[in-house]
Amino acid sequence: EAHPDHDQLIALMIGRRLAFLEALRTWPVFGRGWASRVAQVKQIGQAWATGSVGPQPAFFLGGNAKATIDQAKPLPAKGPADATMPR
Repeated sequence: EAHPDHDQLIALMIGRRLAFLEALRTWPVFGRGWASRVAQVKQIGQAWATGSVGPQPAFFLGGNAKATIDQAKPLPAKGPADATMPR
């Protein structure tokens, strides 16, 4: 099920990530840098988020069609550089 609010979802994920990092024994040494990077990820993630309402899904008729093997392009001919490389 999709989360109803993308901004809130990102905030929850970042909160969990930060809580995990704070629980590590090495947090006193590396915590400042980790917190800075996590804050950057949060800023970028929320900038990308569409907010509470996202775009409606679009359906394209025939968009799920697959090509058949006979519609595939043939392999290119071997060149001089291919002489040492087996195919």
